[in-house]
Amino acid sequence: MTSKNSNPTQPTVALLLPNFTPGGAEHQALLLARGLAGHGWRPVILVVERNGPLEEVAAGMNLPVHDLKGELWHSKRTPQFWQNLFGCIRRISRACRHERACILQSFLFWQNQLAVPAGRVTPGIRAVVTGRRNTGDYKDRRRHYQPIENMANLFTSAIVCNSVTVKTDVMKRERFAGGKIHLIPNAVDRDRIDKLAGENLRQRHPELAEASMIVGTVGNMKRQKRHDRFLEALALARRDDPGLCGVIVGRDLGEEKSVREVAAHLGLEKHVVYTGGLENPIPTMKGFDIFVLSSDHEGMPNVVLEAMAAGIPVISTAVGGVDEIIRDRTMGRIVDMNSGEIGREILLLAGDANARRLLATRARERVARDFSPEALALRHARLYEKLTGLRGMTRMQ
Repeated sequence: MTSKNSNPTQPTVALLLPNFTPGGAEHQALLLARGLAGHGWRPVILVVERNGPLEEVAAGMNLPVHDLKGELWHSKRTPQFWQNLFGCIRRISRACRHERACILQSFLFWQNQLAVPAGRVTPGIRAVVTGRRNTGDYKDRRRHYQPIENMANLFTSAIVCNSVTVKTDVMKRERFAGGKIHLIPNAVDRDRIDKLAGENLRQRHPELAEASMIVGTVGNMKRQKRHDRFLEALALARRDDPGLCGVIVGRDLGEEKSVREVAAHLGLEKHVVYTGGLENPIPTMKGFDIFVLSSDHEGMPNVVLEAMAAGIPVISTAVGGVDEIIRDRTMGRIVDMNSGEIGREILLLAGDANARRLLATRARERVARDFSPEALALRHARLYEKLTGLRGMTRMQ
């Protein structure tokens, strides 16, 4: 347990994360933590498993970090899992008491289920805030998930959704959520992205040395991301422009073997690079000429915001909150879940440097205006004030 930068005059928000592995929720939580101090709220981090490279980011921000030592990887059929689960809830409560937290906030499904009981048994916690970062399609395959979530909603103070699409999905699927839903879009730190140098992918990877255009995607290899659709679109575009090559950034979550088999079937083995998971994918992404998101479902994909902030023209399937980020044809291209349509847009953008430049410029302006870390922190600070009746101390002075 680490506690530092304590300021008892500021109300404290405890942010509950699964780990420090780079992911959308983890990045958003750290962006939020960085901005809250400017609004007089003191953030602390509770992490179920203290591992992953983002721990260095938290350390650099001088944030108090509490390792909950969750060890929730045991089978749910074993007594060890349930012993660890209740132990984790107790440690969340203990950390909140230690830090004198008045708000406990979580971002993902299982951490939500830990936060609600912990927050409700902890003296001093005035509000428990849970998050929805994606549509609930994943719950269709796990029928017990929705009743669990419905029960938690009874004791939840607020539910933060990151897009209108996610909010609509919550209203459709969940019970006891009415009146508790708040829309707070994701943010991206454009200044940080601007400071990172782009990687020379053609120089680093022999497969890309002669590429006329590098078309890339970023996303862990799982079915939702539909890397097979990305490869099919690339293969179709290469029929008219054989110089097009692809890059896939993401760690294997069970799909890499099948993705490589699709690439082999399409004759792309020598024209696609797989980087695996990267601690920071931004420099690699900045080496793309075109970014593609080919997913079946998303909430508000951080990676699209990051590509826009990096000045890379975006082609995305019409999923989640993408149409809330991109104004089609002026800031990017939004397409149906169809490899043929994605392939056609790749080919059109590859042949039109002026279109790529205009899309990139408008997208960067959009991110800076509407999806800044400052906006993320301000919206949360206002929510906290509404839930607790407290105001950030620096704003009172």
